[in-house]
Amino acid sequence: VVLEVQPAVPPPVQFVRKYHPDDPLRDGWAGCSLSYQAHMLRPRYGLILYTEDSAVFAQVSLLPLLEAFPPGHI
Repeated sequence: VVLEVQPAVPPPVQFVRKYHPDDPLRDGWAGCSLSYQAHMLRPRYGLILYTEDSAVFAQVSLLPLLEAFPPGHI
């Protein structure tokens, strides 16, 4: 699972701006924080990669296989 992250909200703060049809999404932050994503995806998914604005999660059962790859080879 690849998700965009709101980089202005650092861990451990959990932030989400949920969709509402009356919200024009013009003002304020959009998206959600890395901590919120990790919270919502636990316990089935674990974080395997984080960049400044994206996060990659994989099923926990696959983490040992993915962690065996050298950095930068997934």
